Amino acid sequence: MRRQNGAISSNMTFDDIYIEYYQRCFLFAKSYLHDEMQSKDIASEAMITLWSTMKTEEVKNIRAFLMTVVKNQALNYLRNEHLRMEVRENILDDELYELDFRISSLDSSDPNQLFL
Repeated sequence: MRRQNGAISSNMTFDDIYIEYYQRCFLFAKSYLHDEMQSKDIASEAMITLWSTMKTEEVKNIRAFLMTVVKNQALNYLRNEHLRMEVRENILDDELYELDFRISSLDSSDPNQLFL
């Protein structure tokens, strides 16, 4: 079915490719993402990308192609997660600043001086 060095045999079906490589793609993604569902999505997307590419061009090394796709998609996901966390952190910093302001304002207020 598969030639040495990961090259695709001309009679390989999508099912053959899936059985041979999906688990490797999934485990590679999961080792970096630590998110099972996202890793499954990336492994599936890599399979679809491979199959679509095979319709228009020759893929000489299926393993290298899939691992490159998984790597790039995992990097994109992690970079986006990092950005989301930074944004969340900035929002929390702003909320914390505002909360500190309210606390200090209330703390420094004199109830006897209110509503005079």
